Amino acid sequence: MGSRFARHSILVTGSTSGIGLATALRLHDGGARVVLHGRRPSSELPHAVLELLQSDRVAYVDADVSKPDQARELPDLAQQQVGSLSGVVLNAAVELHKPWDETTAAEWDSVMSVNVRSALLIAQGAAPYLRETQGSIVVVSSTNALRVNTSNLVYDSSKAALNHMSRALALELKAEGIRVNTVMPGGVDTPMLSRWLGDYAGSPSAAKKVLEDGILSGAVETPDDIASAILFLLSDDARWVNGAQLVVDGGAYLSG
Repeated sequence: MGSRFARHSILVTGSTSGIGLATALRLHDGGARVVLHGRRPSSELPHAVLELLQSDRVAYVDADVSKPDQARELPDLAQQQVGSLSGVVLNAAVELHKPWDETTAAEWDSVMSVNVRSALLIAQGAAPYLRETQGSIVVVSSTNALRVNTSNLVYDSSKAALNHMSRALALELKAEGIRVNTVMPGGVDTPMLSRWLGDYAGSPSAAKKVLEDGILSGAVETPDDIASAILFLLSDDARWVNGAQLVVDGGAYLSG
């Protein structure tokens, strides 16, 4: 076990799979106390999460962050588990792949409530604890904040809004000693990408082929690749990094 994060207690939202789980594992390995978050009760968690929860430095809180009261209270529940908060990773997100002219108002609100509004409410709830520890927030956005795909309007718009909000939060919290930075992954081999590719490619078999080709070509990253960037921004090594928006896509964005 390392000691890089031995003095840290960090909440990672949306951490029962993918980028969130990879980040939680790395933080735990670095000595941190970690609060995992998901929508499911603990009895329904996957084996990898249950295994991590065997550690006395890991706790789990279930909350539906699409509901304002649960999003706002999540940092309080996390703090009760570990005693303090020195960092928050805002990773919870949902996707929607659908033609723009078939998207309903309810679908728009559903995506925005998780991808954007919950980030604001969780930051509001976490700020009192982060003031005490001079902590930081890392927002997990997407390169889709900078470019768009067909039939992806709501998700892309939510990530663009999230980017702008994270810079605004960095400005608002700068004087209080709280850093806010953003990581923008490209395609990452996660359950969310698999679901998205299923819609995009038209069938599970076609989606699997697209994913395999992406991994072989280097266009699709691993969750651990993104976790490395998140850990840097949370760490003391990044103490002079604030308001940054870091593209982590292996250079895929360079070719448009």
